[in-house]
Amino acid sequence: MIKSIVKKIVNASGYKISRLGNVNRFVPFVKNVTVAGMDMSFWIDSEGAQYWYSEENFSLEIGQLQKIIKPGDKILDVGCNIGVLSAIMSKLTGSEGKVVAMDVFPDNCLTTCAQLGLNKITNCEVINIGASDKEQDVTIADTTNSGVLVSNGKSEVLTVKAIPIDDLLKKYGKFDLLKIDVEGYETSVLKGAKELLKSRPKIALELHGPHLKQYNTSVEELFDIMQIENYKGYILHKYSNKFEVFDPVQAIKVPPLANLFLIPNG
Repeated sequence: MIKSIVKKIVNASGYKISRLGNVNRFVPFVKNVTVAGMDMSFWIDSEGAQYWYSEENFSLEIGQLQKIIKPGDKILDVGCNIGVLSAIMSKLTGSEGKVVAMDVFPDNCLTTCAQLGLNKITNCEVINIGASDKEQDVTIADTTNSGVLVSNGKSEVLTVKAIPIDDLLKKYGKFDLLKIDVEGYETSVLKGAKELLKSRPKIALELHGPHLKQYNTSVEELFDIMQIENYKGYILHKYSNKFEVFDPVQAIKVPPLANLFLIPNG
C-alpha cells in the first residue's frame, strides 16, 4: 500500500522508480602468484590491487628490491599499504632478517596482517602509526592509499598518530633498508629519520616529485636531508616504466613520479 502511494507521487513528479539490476561490485579474493621466484598468496581487497601483478612496473620494482635486499637485513617499510611488498621483502630477507611494516590507515594494517598469515610469515611486525618529523596527530583521507592532508577538505577523514622514525630505533635498532611510500610526505618523514640516515641505510623511495609542493617542500630539500651525494642507484619512472641510472641533478630539475633504489657509495 505504502509502496503504491510513493510510486504514484514520484510518477506524478515526472520521475520513475525502477529496481536496479545486479550491480557489479568488487568482491575481495585471494590471488596466488609467483613473484621473485617465490609462490605467494595475496589478499586482494580492492579493484585496483588486482592489476598490480600484471604491470611491468611492479615486476621491475620487485626485481630491483631483490637486488638490494640481503638475507638478514632489517627493513622498515613506511607506508606499507596492504602489505604486498612487506610480505615479499620478509621472504627476501629470510628468517634471520626482520621487517617492520607501518601504515597510518587501520584497514591497511589489517590487510597486511592477512598477507603475512596467508604466507606463513613470522619475521614481520605491523604497527598502525604514521611517520613524521615530530610526534603529532595528522589527518588522512579515509581511503586505502591515503596521504597526510594539508587541509581538511575531505568529508571522510581520520586523525591518526605519527612519530619520528628515529623514535623506533630505541626498540628495533638501526635498519639496513628504509622503504618509503607516503604520497608526497617524504620530506617530513625523512626529517624524522636523521639519526637513522647517519648510518646510511639502503633506501627504496617512491618519490612523488609533483606532489611535494603541497607540503611546502621540494626535491632539492628532500635530497639535502638524505645527503644524496652519499648514494648511487637507479630510478624507475612510473607509468612509462623507464628504468635508468639515478641522476639527482635531473630529478631536481624535473621532479619525477618514480621509485628510487639507492645504496651507499663505496
